[in-house]
Amino acid sequence: MKQLLFIIIIWSSSLQAQYLQNVSFEGKSQVGLPQAWLPYGQASSPDTQPGMWKVQKPASHGNSYITMVARGFSIIDSYLWEACYQKFQQSLLSNQTYHYSLDLAFAPEFLADTVHFNRPIQLKVYGMNAFFEKELLWESGSIENTDWETYFFEVQPTMLTEYLLLEAYYLEIPKYNGNILIDNLQYYPNGFPEKKEDPLIVIEEPKIKNPYKMVMTMDGKVDSVNGREVRLRKALHFNSDEITFTVWDNQSFDGDIISLFLNEKCVLDNYLLTKEKHSVTIQLDHTKNHQLTLYAHNVGKIPPNTVSLLVSDGTIKKRLTLSSYLTSCSAVDIVIEEK
Repeated sequence: MKQLLFIIIIWSSSLQAQYLQNVSFEGKSQVGLPQAWLPYGQASSPDTQPGMWKVQKPASHGNSYITMVARGFSIIDSYLWEACYQKFQQSLLSNQTYHYSLDLAFAPEFLADTVHFNRPIQLKVYGMNAFFEKELLWESGSIENTDWETYFFEVQPTMLTEYLLLEAYYLEIPKYNGNILIDNLQYYPNGFPEKKEDPLIVIEEPKIKNPYKMVMTMDGKVDSVNGREVRLRKALHFNSDEITFTVWDNQSFDGDIISLFLNEKCVLDNYLLTKEKHSVTIQLDHTKNHQLTLYAHNVGKIPPNTVSLLVSDGTIKKRLTLSSYLTSCSAVDIVIEEK
């Protein structure tokens, strides 16, 4: 009886160590990732499908999935590619073998704005350690199937691996515009099943709730986010109502993750700050004042969570540094002057 109990404990611990949230990529269709997944890299904004950019294919599991692109020459962000990541509840151990599968497909029609991303690309799976150092664990090769196919793969990390990174990448050079569809990430704690058509386990998806609770003041300003007091710094004045917000890590890269809110709307969600600059352009209502709020998801390895912020209307540029702890948020007012 004691021996049986011991076996059960080991299996349960192994399952927990591999647990990732939202492995079926469930969320509303949007330009951006579903809950629990974070963008990685410069100009990276994977999308939740179906319904965006003429992609209408039903999910292979659940109601939604994600798409990522690799860019050749395009209107913006030329020759860059998309990626996303998530932290394991417990790290993968070095020199151990772990078994997974993913459902992958290709969308023959993918039109973002006026740019076609209609060529096949591949998926690269990386592990990252606590310092965000990358190690390639698996690559899919060309994904040309327009129907969902399940790809089984095993990984053998050579370092203590805290993060799983999924990256879209080119099959050949010169770089070009392509896409990949990703759904239904599964883990097999006892190795692959004999019949690979059916996963050995299906992880129960947690019910995803709105992670942000905002309290507003009488004059429409954000007073608190998730119980954290919002501390207003100053007002930034501009002449044009098209405003670009650019963020990057103010100090040495230490894993700061932020969200930005314009009034009550989240304009940048769960974003990992790096030295690479990331920009978001928004058309504002010039008849109203607006508040930009920084929410810190962590404090990195060097507290506090600090972001360099450049706000520009194309002519006027204002640069400042915002800092937030896990008990308060920093904010600035954005004021559009009458022309």
